[in-house]
Amino acid sequence: MTVHLRLRVLERHVAGLRALEDRGYHRRSVLQAALNKMPRLNLEPRYVPQLQEASAGAEWSHRWGPSVSITLLKQIAKQVRGGEDAPRAALIMGQIEPKWFASLDATIKKLQDSL
Repeated sequence: MTVHLRLRVLERHVAGLRALEDRGYHRRSVLQAALNKMPRLNLEPRYVPQLQEASAGAEWSHRWGPSVSITLLKQIAKQVRGGEDAPRAALIMGQIEPKWFASLDATIKKLQDSL
C-alpha cells in the first residue's frame, strides 16, 4: 500500500537551501536528490515517535509515497493508543525522518562544497 508522506525540511536546513537556490539550484531538485540518496527504507514493526525539531513551513516539504505493507502498519498501530485511527504517515514517520534528515544534510553540504 502506498503511504503518502510529506517529508519535512527543518528550520536549520532553510539557510543552506536558500543559498543553493541563489546559486541556481532548484529546491525541488535538491530535495529529490536527497531522497534518492537516502538509505533504503527498512521499516520495523515498532512505533518510533516523530522528531520534535522545528520544521520550516509546508512550502519547504517534499512529498513521497513509499510502499508499506498493511501488516506492518497494523503491527505498528497496535503499539499506539488510538493507532487504528492514526494517520498511516504518523505511524512510520519516526523511522523515516532520521534517514531523511541525514541525507538532506549530506546533500546540502555536498552541493555547497562543490560551489
